[in-house]
Amino acid sequence: EAVIIEKIKNSLRQFDNSLEFHYYPLPGYDDVQAQKIIADKVTTNYVAFIADDDFLIPSGIEQCIEFLDTHPDYVAAHGVGVGISLHSVNVQSIQDVGYFSQPIISEATAVQRLVTHLANYMVSLFSVHRIEAWRTMFKNAGDIADRSFVGELLPCCLSVVLGKIKQLDGLYLIRGYHDRRYLQTAWFKWITSEAWYPSYVAFCSHLAEMIARQDKITLEEAKPVVEKAFAVYLALCIQEKPSKWRSIARQIPGARTIWSALKPLHNKYCLSNMLRPSSPYYKDFMPVYKIVTQKIG
Repeated sequence: EAVIIEKIKNSLRQFDNSLEFHYYPLPGYDDVQAQKIIADKVTTNYVAFIADDDFLIPSGIEQCIEFLDTHPDYVAAHGVGVGISLHSVNVQSIQDVGYFSQPIISEATAVQRLVTHLANYMVSLFSVHRIEAWRTMFKNAGDIADRSFVGELLPCCLSVVLGKIKQLDGLYLIRGYHDRRYLQTAWFKWITSEAWYPSYVAFCSHLAEMIARQDKITLEEAKPVVEKAFAVYLALCIQEKPSKWRSIARQIPGARTIWSALKPLHNKYCLSNMLRPSSPYYKDFMPVYKIVTQKIG
């Protein structure tokens, strides 16, 4: 670990005269614990998180900050997100690009926002957040053992409970899809784990407390809302399966080839369209494309 930390420090020195940054090596801490520690060190009004295999677009971040500056009822904002599928053997080769869904939440109350969110769950962690909200999202990280609850579900649910989330038009997020990325535990293994139930109880408790505070209702009123909303989320996890039409299409010889040929006609986020200078995302997409494919210069 010491060798890796020193390599990172050496790499960062090239930006000493162009960027203000702070590097906090935290060996022995997981990503959730690190989020909580670093959030307390942030001195700006806003915060954005990104994993080491993803990219945030600077112009997209600026657009989000400008929006949040003038919309105090919104707790977070993001632009358009896409995912790049990388070949498993040659990770410098992009197979395709597809739209990455992020939450758009505009309901007036915390109860309504949570119900909407868990009925159509999407990850909100990549949005630009107000720093106070971000700290609240990870404040109780030490109370929950289960990684799915503490690392994603609780902070994402808290984000929508705390306020609205906006999606803007510009390119903002590019996620890398590859064989080594972290995936959430499959639902059956998840709910049968030893840590699941106590973590679920703590999850409901923290959300109910925040909803009661935001909507000025009692805990007795807030708790059933959280339980019912989570039940919908869990049912959707269990029932998740390919759509009927997708299942039928897979059985038709040549359907995949035909679909690939027609994709540029109806999908502005596919790779061939993103590489067109006429694409509204071309200017922001190309630097990332060149980095990933190592076509620099």
